[in-house]
Amino acid sequence: MKTHFPPSIKRPPQTGFSLFEMLLVVAVIGVLSAIVVGSFSQGKRDVVVETVNRRNAQAFATIATCAQISGANPVTDTDVVATMQRIVVGITPTAGPMSGKTLRISGMNSDDLAGAAYYLRIANGQLLYMADEPMKTY
Repeated sequence: MKTHFPPSIKRPPQTGFSLFEMLLVVAVIGVLSAIVVGSFSQGKRDVVVETVNRRNAQAFATIATCAQISGANPVTDTDVVATMQRIVVGITPTAGPMSGKTLRISGMNSDDLAGAAYYLRIANGQLLYMADEPMKTY
């Protein structure tokens, strides 16, 4: 049964939102939240990659130092990547407690080497990890 109001009585004003307006607001919030979550995920990925590269660089510097202490020298003149490749293949010290044991880092691909090389330097015949002064790329 419909209610008819006489022309002299005004219809009461509508209050609230329509279903369409509510769905539109929910859709806009969903799109905005997807954008925000996506940007946070990329930031986390970048941090993880940087951490892995730093840890790999530390491992290379440690193995190079251990090899040098034990009488093997994996360090080439000034070529960080060549030094890293020698460590990936393996170095066998001739003296000290590591004599006869092969020191190596396995499971590295070219991206891992490039990422770790960013944090390594050769100075005074040693492979050094440089956390605060990564190699500048121009």
